[in-house]
Amino acid sequence: MEGENSAAAKFYILGKIANVTAEAVIATVEGTDFAERLRWDPSCLVLKTLSKEGADDVVQWRTDFPWPLSDREFVYRRRLERDSAGGAVAVSKAIRSSSDLVPVESGVIRIRDFVQYCHVRALEDGSGVTIAMLYRNNMEASLPAWVVNWFASKGLPRYLGQLVGAVNSWADSSTPSSSSASPDSSDSSSNTKNEM
Repeated sequence: MEGENSAAAKFYILGKIANVTAEAVIATVEGTDFAERLRWDPSCLVLKTLSKEGADDVVQWRTDFPWPLSDREFVYRRRLERDSAGGAVAVSKAIRSSSDLVPVESGVIRIRDFVQYCHVRALEDGSGVTIAMLYRNNMEASLPAWVVNWFASKGLPRYLGQLVGAVNSWADSSTPSSSSASPDSSDSSSNTKNEM
């Protein structure tokens, strides 16, 4: 995040997940119906496609925030492009005037300034994938230092552990020939950069 008590948040994640395919990561993180993400990510209260507009999905995502903070909701346009090597890039951007698409519920804060880029590609040696995510949003309120610290020390690492576990679980259940991997099989060289 850009300074204590700032409303703007940015983080960058770069890492490797061993013994999985790019398709497993794409299905788990950016799947078209979001069923897999709803299964493994307890912070997702609502995550669904509202409509299709050409190559874009219009998505509603409500995320649980720790008490006493209000939950945050995003309504955004997402485009998922696959490359010839089996990888993909997903670009998501908030729709600023989204109240006509989904009314804002009382007690929920609608985020109107949000951008996310996610790139997944298979490693050339077939030993897994690299994943890069850049995430930026304006939380629409200043966050106290304890929230920033919780997110940096517990929230983001927990999310990444859940993501790796879910990718491995999807790979194990969807591909009979995939090798079994534990949630801690992500490459220890993964880098997370928080601007907090």
